[in-house]
Amino acid sequence: MTLNSVYITAGVAIILALLAALVGPLFVDWTAYRSTFERYAGEALGHKVTVLGKADMSLLPAPALTFTDVRVGDAENPLLSVSRFQMRVELPSLLKGEIRVVEMRLDRPQVNLALDEEGRLDWLMERSEAGLARVDPKNVAFDQIEVNNGSVTLSDARDGGSHQIENVNVVVSARSLNGPFKVDGSLSSDGEPMSLRLATGERQPGGGIRIKADLTPALTPAQVSVDALLSDKAGAPELEGRFTLASVPSDDPADQEWRVQGDLKAGPAAVTVPSFELRYGSEERHVTLTGEGNLDLAGSRRFLVKAGARQLDLDRMLGQGPQQPVSISTAGQSLLSGLAELAPDTLEGEVSLDLPAIVAGGEIIQGTRLDLETATGGWKVLRLASLLPGRTQVTTQGDLSLLEEPAYSGTLVLNSAQPGLLTGWLQGHNGLVFTGLPVALEGKLDAGRGGVSFAASRIDVDGAKASGSIAYTHEHNGKSVFALGLEAEKLDLDLLSGLAPALGADALGGIVAGAEIDVKLHAREVSIRGIKGKALTVEAGYDGEQLKISKLSANDLAGARIDAIGTIRDLTTAPSGSLNATLEASSLAGLYALIENAAPDSELTRRLQIGGDYLVPAKLDGRIEAKPSGNGSEMRLVLSGEVNGNKLGLDSRFDGRIDAWREGDANLSLSMSGPEGALLLRQLGFDAASEEGLGAAELALKLNGQPGENLALGLDAKAGTSRLEATGDLELPRDGLPLRYTAGVTLKSQDLSPAVLMTGEVLPALAGDLTADLRFDLLGEGGKLTLSDIKGTMAGVTVAGRLTGDLTPGEDNGLYRISGALDLSSLDARLLSEVMLGADQWALAEGNGVWPGQALGAPFAGHMDLGLDLKAAKLWLDDLTAIETVSAKLRIAPDSLRFESLEARYGGGSLSGQVALTRNAGEAGFSGTLQLTGAQAESLVWQRSGRAVATGTLDVNAQFETSGRSIAAMAAGLSGGGTVALKDGELRALNPEAFGLIIRAADSGLQLEEDKIRSLFASQLDAGTLPFTSIEGSLSMAAGRISLRNLSAEGTAAALLGSGQINLNDWTVQADLSLKADAGEDAVAGAEPQAGVIFSGPLGNPERRIDTGPLMAFLTLRAFEKEVERVERLQADILDRDRLAREMKYFREAEDQHKAAEKAAAERAAAEKAAAEKAAAEKAAAGNASDREPEKVPEAAPSPEQRGNAQSTGPSRSERAHAGPQPANGDAIGELLTFEEKIQSAIGNAGRNGAGSSEPAATGSVAPLPPLEPAKEIPAAPRVQGQRSDAGAGRPAARTQAKPAQPVMVTMPSGLVVTYPAPAN
Repeated sequence: MTLNSVYITAGVAIILALLAALVGPLFVDWTAYRSTFERYAGEALGHKVTVLGKADMSLLPAPALTFTDVRVGDAENPLLSVSRFQMRVELPSLLKGEIRVVEMRLDRPQVNLALDEEGRLDWLMERSEAGLARVDPKNVAFDQIEVNNGSVTLSDARDGGSHQIENVNVVVSARSLNGPFKVDGSLSSDGEPMSLRLATGERQPGGGIRIKADLTPALTPAQVSVDALLSDKAGAPELEGRFTLASVPSDDPADQEWRVQGDLKAGPAAVTVPSFELRYGSEERHVTLTGEGNLDLAGSRRFLVKAGARQLDLDRMLGQGPQQPVSISTAGQSLLSGLAELAPDTLEGEVSLDLPAIVAGGEIIQGTRLDLETATGGWKVLRLASLLPGRTQVTTQGDLSLLEEPAYSGTLVLNSAQPGLLTGWLQGHNGLVFTGLPVALEGKLDAGRGGVSFAASRIDVDGAKASGSIAYTHEHNGKSVFALGLEAEKLDLDLLSGLAPALGADALGGIVAGAEIDVKLHAREVSIRGIKGKALTVEAGYDGEQLKISKLSANDLAGARIDAIGTIRDLTTAPSGSLNATLEASSLAGLYALIENAAPDSELTRRLQIGGDYLVPAKLDGRIEAKPSGNGSEMRLVLSGEVNGNKLGLDSRFDGRIDAWREGDANLSLSMSGPEGALLLRQLGFDAASEEGLGAAELALKLNGQPGENLALGLDAKAGTSRLEATGDLELPRDGLPLRYTAGVTLKSQDLSPAVLMTGEVLPALAGDLTADLRFDLLGEGGKLTLSDIKGTMAGVTVAGRLTGDLTPGEDNGLYRISGALDLSSLDARLLSEVMLGADQWALAEGNGVWPGQALGAPFAGHMDLGLDLKAAKLWLDDLTAIETVSAKLRIAPDSLRFESLEARYGGGSLSGQVALTRNAGEAGFSGTLQLTGAQAESLVWQRSGRAVATGTLDVNAQFETSGRSIAAMAAGLSGGGTVALKDGELRALNPEAFGLIIRAADSGLQLEEDKIRSLFASQLDAGTLPFTSIEGSLSMAAGRISLRNLSAEGTAAALLGSGQINLNDWTVQADLSLKADAGEDAVAGAEPQAGVIFSGPLGNPERRIDTGPLMAFLTLRAFEKEVERVERLQADILDRDRLAREMKYFREAEDQHKAAEKAAAERAAAEKAAAEKAAAEKAAAGNASDREPEKVPEAAPSPEQRGNAQSTGPSRSERAHAGPQPANGDAIGELLTFEEKIQSAIGNAGRNGAGSSEPAATGSVAPLPPLEPAKEIPAAPRVQGQRSDAGAGRPAARTQAKPAQPVMVTMPSGLVVTYPAPAN
């Protein structure tokens, strides 16, 4: 057999084996092998396993078993039944003797567990340990067990009850039968789905196993976590470890976080929590309770929870802490809500809370002990005891129902040493001063949906005994009934009103509103708002239609006797009946207290608070009568009498129905008169500052018409010389619309000052008499007023415009807003500023020019917020200064006065900007920004000799601020800065030509004495003006001084620099100007023609001083330089004369030598001539005498005297100068003589000292020398016969021309360079 055959045979065998493993099981009836599976499964579970359904198995790709209807335990009453069981195991593990379940699926498994009378679990009791011993748990592993739609039922034989868990869908995995196990899935209990995550460790040698489980309900925002050891003792399961029950985080801020953590020990008999901690609230604001609990599962099945905390801070948990504590009502509602949520439906038990301190409503509740027991629909309060604020001990016990609305019925014992503090705390008014008298109450309290009632068996108020009842109930017919019956020795109505919150209402008025009232009250003594009364009897009833006063009397209610009796039927429709009342009072304080208690916020109460003391003594009679008339009634109210000497009369009539009162006819006439108008104002509720000053007064008010339409209004009020008249219409409020009225108002008065003084404001002394003649149209709607078409005069000022105001203070700042526009003929800024500075602040400054130094007074802007578009023809800054055509937005608030968007004319220019005057306690501030453009300087500066010192166009830009406690301090503290520019003008009495005139005067011999120079300069300075293109500088303000710095002028004939300062503290000026001229040809080094002009003194007329020091320095230095120049010229003249004398001596010596040579030559020539003549004569003597011509006799050389004459008669120096240069080859000596003549001519006759003098004059002035001529070339003198040469003395001269000598350069003392001999051409 070949090798290939072997391979083929083996391959075919393997294929056949695999085919048999795949197909073979299909032909096997595995049901017959159920017993084998039942045996092995029973050994693994320890319980009998029965397969009632079919069985199936496959080997590939992995061994798999499928069974249906598998039951564990008794087949008829199984512990576990599975509708379908499917398992797939791993083949390699089977080959090793291990079972590794890759996948197991249980469909609709049902677990039925039971606890016997001893609390033992049947699963544990019926398990066979022998079967389990034969199975090694480590050889069995489960990768995934999937349970679908399972259920667990637990039956308890101790009470016959059962508990069921349904819809169990979980995935289980286990490394072995001993664990660890992991379970992840969902289930439902009592219809609520839950998610379950469970993990365990390995089974411990003792049989226990540690588990960690998380259970999260889907509908309840909570999560349960358990970390415990699960074990069994004699078949009874036990669990011991820790648990956590916590809320699930929510996005709703109203949901509070909470967490309970503690120890847990659970078994069949009981669940015990030895200790737990409850944290409620956010991490920043939480409360912590600690305690213990127990739940009995075997006997009574009751629970007991005991908890407590050192302090329970409800203000932090439910409020905003001490700054905003929680209200007592909110805390109570939260407590009731918590108790309703904690109330169990089926379990019975008790809860005990011990809280030494509870912080609520800003106070501490001490020693609180609350014992609760479960009851049907709520709790039974076994005991509630607390020490409340006001040293109030409260104890109660009763039944608390929480089914629909909270209700409580039980006994109440209250003992309060300071009931005022208790009621203040209950109402949220902590810090209430009124504490009241000690109070003790004991009785039966019933509070719930139907109402609240308290039947007091004992009332003790500071020893005064009383008894009675108070009840407020809701009837089924929708009506409410308030009944009060009280018999007391002493009755404190303030205390009863304060205790009302404890009875379920905010105040006593809140209880009786809209209810039928039945009051029977008898008290020997009564107290209300601190007012004492005697013998108070009230027997009255009101059912909504009929008011019946059987008896209302008070013999002495704080000085007032009151009696009233009568009945009014059909009070809300067509009344009929009568009611009579009388009042005699020396004091109305008791009556005011009653009115204030009934309507504390009404306008009547506010008016009575102001004018009540001025209405006594009073004696008034009143009567109300009503009788049927057609479909309605005729009603009349008459009130007459005297109040504090003033007559009062009121007559009011109404025809119609009360339920249709707008359609009736009404007529009202009110009259009051008295000798003093100020008292009348106070009686009407106006807060007049003085009781006299207005004079006799009368008031008449009339209204008539239909209330549903416009009522005709007429008002005529007179007081002294003032009269106010108004005629118009009045429309009563309706359909949510406020009261509306229109009227034409006329006000005339010779002096309104007394009326203004009634308001408490002090008028400025500068204001004078406030005459008034005004008319305007008044439109009112609620608290809003509009005064339109205002025309007339006020204090001599023409007024026109409109005003709009609101008598209701603003919610944001509590101010009364007034706006509008006013056009005034004039306005005094000083009077206006006193709104902030206080009255009469400027009065002390009148006439002395000094700022007032007294402390600032009280501002009287009041609670006003005024905003006006203001126009004024003139705004006076003082008695002489005003800005014109003012337009601005004026804003006045209690602490500030502002001019915004200011536009005006001042000094012929435009003034704009804004200023603000503010007030802070005793200090005022003033600041602003102002721009003045195009003003004419001549109208703003001071004058000299009737003329303005400057002209031009002035521009000023300034920012400033200051503050102080007086006007003088504000002036002294002024600071700021800005710029100033003056253009295209002239400065008068600043003549720039004065410098030239002074210089010429000094050159002409003016003595340089400062007084003479100053006097002459001042007179020349006043003789002209200094025109300029612009003068600019900067402004700085400090310490109340305005400084002008770096002033410089452009386009002027003289330079102008300077600075200045205006002292606002004494209203003086200090200026220093420097005027400097261009010296031109008169300039000297080190000094300039300059002078200072200083102004100092009062701003309106400063003194001018001239500083000529710089000018004197210039003139002195210039004189010195001229003297130096003269001396230098004189010295040069002397030097020139010395030089000329030396030159003349030199030339004379040369001339003498020349003359001697000429003489010798002439003598030789004469000798030669004589010899020649002799020879000729001798020759001629031999010839013909007639043929001989006469010989010319040589001309003899002129003598020196003759040459001098020739010089004197020759051409002049100017003629010789114009003759031009002589030929170079001329006579050298002649040229020298010519040069000498030039020098002599230059020196002049003054240079000669007699004829033939060789020295110049030592003294005497000479004329200035002309410029020196260029260097002269002196030709060499010709050699004469017998002259000695340079070869040596005594050597005869050569007859031939000698070699010329080298030229020599000679520098004369005057600087003249002479070349001798002159070079040959």
